Amino acid sequence: TALGPVSIVLRDAISIKAAAFLCRVSTDTIRRWCERHGIGRQIAANTPWRVSKAAVLMLTACDFAALDAFRRGERQSLFVRQYLDPSTDRGAA
Repeated sequence: TALGPVSIVLRDAISIKAAAFLCRVSTDTIRRWCERHGIGRQIAANTPWRVSKAAVLMLTACDFAALDAFRRGERQSLFVRQYLDPSTDRGAA
């Protein structure tokens, strides 16, 4: 994508396995999405991926307007708010 990766709040980060279960796709699909769409990251080589739960839900819903707004840091946008967990969202870390 032309835009950079999403900002991942640690409270919002889930494993690839959890993301695959949540979205009902394979772990390989989630890994591809992380690389292609910037919805996850590895801290260092050979470490587990951490995936933004909100971003993976946006991608699963094909809600690219929300995903682009999320990338721009517009966490208060109506597009984005519907995907954030209000009990954990306190802004980007």
